[in-house]
Amino acid sequence: MSVAGPKQMELASVTRSKAVRAVRPLFLVSFLLLGGGCALAPQDAVLNPAVTISKTAAGGGAPVSVEVVDERPSTVAGTRMMGQARYIGAEIKVAEVTPIVEAKAKEALVRNQFVPEGPSAATDRKLKVEIRALDLKTQHTMFSASYLPSAAFKAVARNKADNFEKLYRVDFSEGTMWYNSDDKNNRLLSEAVGKVLDDMLNDPELMGFLAR
Repeated sequence: MSVAGPKQMELASVTRSKAVRAVRPLFLVSFLLLGGGCALAPQDAVLNPAVTISKTAAGGGAPVSVEVVDERPSTVAGTRMMGQARYIGAEIKVAEVTPIVEAKAKEALVRNQFVPEGPSAATDRKLKVEIRALDLKTQHTMFSASYLPSAAFKAVARNKADNFEKLYRVDFSEGTMWYNSDDKNNRLLSEAVGKVLDDMLNDPELMGFLAR
């Protein structure tokens, strides 16, 4: 077995040093991209929920005052991510929720032959929708990641001296391998809002309460 001489050992040491210097920038780039400071832009999400509303004659032309209140603790729905990196992204904010929910609630009342009016209208029937939550969280495993959209709205209704309260909540998941675009984040949040509004505005218990 041959033993390396001083010159060979010196040459091997120089080669290792060059290799380390060559690889070091690659580690730095990887760190910046996957955990350190890759600055994904923040996003102001735009909602366009699809809601299919049943058509009935339950309302019989009765007026209903409508009020929508945003009670979320924050307009931040989640954080953008890239690959497996959970915390490198910027915030995803959803500011414009109230007017969208109000428009859908009034549309549902019209399709059920109620006459929607403003929150200060002097009517026997009132419907208040409380926006409790709208989130786009992430969940990670060793080799994959998932987005977890969710929404929670509460209906608070009054008909003369009677009251009705019910919380509607939906959540689902969608896998991803890399990072979600603005369009995909918009779609996932819109789907969450659309699903919870579908459940609320097509609820025969709620519409029946307002109709009686």
